[in-house]
Amino acid sequence: MELHRSIQDRMIAGVCSGIAENLKVDPLFIRLAFLLFSLPTGAIIYIVLWIILPERDYSDSLRRLIIRPKDGRILGGVCKGIANAFMLDVNMIRIILILTTLFLGSGILIYLILWITVPSEE
Repeated sequence: MELHRSIQDRMIAGVCSGIAENLKVDPLFIRLAFLLFSLPTGAIIYIVLWIILPERDYSDSLRRLIIRPKDGRILGGVCKGIANAFMLDVNMIRIILILTTLFLGSGILIYLILWITVPSEE
């Protein structure tokens, strides 16, 4: 399978979701990788890939792993979405997030990034 941009699942130009379809992973992970490495190298790579990759529509084969549900959420639904995707208890995810915030200081930032990048249930 060749690299392409997705027509169906795009946030900006479909580059991350096209790469995710090729690697058979959730587009969220590719978007987070671009976000983490985006200063400035990731942005340049993204723009170059936007220009050179062709578009494709794989709407039938696309399956999201993490979706923020509308029910059972406390704030943005990120923890509930992760728990549903990996079949874990939502409270365990919330505890991990709290511990990450307390000991590493990055839990809130991780939550906010996931809240922005993870799509909500329709």
